[in-house]
Amino acid sequence: LVLSDIAAHVNLVSTGFKEGLVLTIKNLRAAYPNAKIFLCTLNVFKRINYDHFPTNNGINSLPQYNDAIREVANFMGCGIIEFDKDGITFENCYVDGYITDSATNSTHPSDKGHMVMGRKAIADFKAQYSKMG
Repeated sequence: LVLSDIAAHVNLVSTGFKEGLVLTIKNLRAAYPNAKIFLCTLNVFKRINYDHFPTNNGINSLPQYNDAIREVANFMGCGIIEFDKDGITFENCYVDGYITDSATNSTHPSDKGHMVMGRKAIADFKAQYSKMG
């Protein structure tokens, strides 16, 4: 697999991002040939002073990055932990206390948020691990 080959197999939102994931997976497999690799989607926590999904320099939003992560995981035969499907949403993250609400930790999970994410990771891992060969 040549890094540029990924363009023929996945929709490119951000070529560098996807190629970086592929390169990382290839390096991990070379160093740890028996490892089972899981990628994690990004949770869509609300950021301070945003009323819409934030973007990376106005280019790609969190849902677009998550789609790219899923595409690479599928293409490379990796498992996936879908943190963006754990029930913590852009709308409920503050209201339900899943993330901290301070100037220094505005996008980090609270203890409650970590528990929700941990349960999701365990469930996804258990559902996929034995099927990964």
